[in-house]
Amino acid sequence: MMLERLAILGLALALAPVVSGQPNQAPNSRQQPAKQSKPAVIPANGPNGQANVQTNQADPPKWYKALERPDWWLVIIAGLTGCVISWQSWEMRKAAEAGLESTKAALLNAQALINSERPWILITTKPRVHGLPGFDVFAENKGRTPAAIVAKYWNAVIVENVEQLPVKPEWESCKNYPDPVILVPDESFLVHTIAKPTIAFAGKSVEILRQVEEGSLEAYVFGCVAYRDLLSRLDSPSHETGWRYLCVPDGEAVILATDFDRGEYTKHT
Repeated sequence: MMLERLAILGLALALAPVVSGQPNQAPNSRQQPAKQSKPAVIPANGPNGQANVQTNQADPPKWYKALERPDWWLVIIAGLTGCVISWQSWEMRKAAEAGLESTKAALLNAQALINSERPWILITTKPRVHGLPGFDVFAENKGRTPAAIVAKYWNAVIVENVEQLPVKPEWESCKNYPDPVILVPDESFLVHTIAKPTIAFAGKSVEILRQVEEGSLEAYVFGCVAYRDLLSRLDSPSHETGWRYLCVPDGEAVILATDFDRGEYTKHT
């Protein structure tokens, strides 16, 4: 702001002599006519006349004569002040842009640090040891902080092929945990069991189950685990881990085929 005020003051001082230097053109009725004097006659061929001609020819007008006036120096100072203000504005803009980029980089680093320290729930399966032959589905905390499981969802459907599945999963069963299940790092929790009755539940009839066994229909079991970071605030948004498997009947047992879905069914948030 100080440089802008100096520039304005310099321009005002530069224009002041131009305005004040104009002669007053108003006529003065009281002015007395000047006395006329006889012009002096100087011989053209005299020595003084020859000296004046030689002086004028030897001393032409110089280009820097105008710079000898003080108002021109004020104009030059004002121009230089304007240049300094423009340069300062450009530098300030560069500094602001650099500061913005540094802020974005700091936010990205902070988010990366938060993600590296948060819990991560992954889904694993293990063959059942007791009871009906099949598989147990576990939620395992692979993060660095404890996880609090607040809900789990699941469903089983039978379709002709995977393209007939809904774009977003539709849940048949949902269980909320008023008292969250706490998982420390590397700890697991049983969320579902997949066996032949699971396929029968999805088929709703013996005929549909027979078509699944023959391979004309496909059975899919899918679910989701909702959890939050135990060290975060209670009102912070929860995370989700989804899973989906293709179930193939094998006598009284089932075989799980890994489903490489990367959509809504197996998302990780």
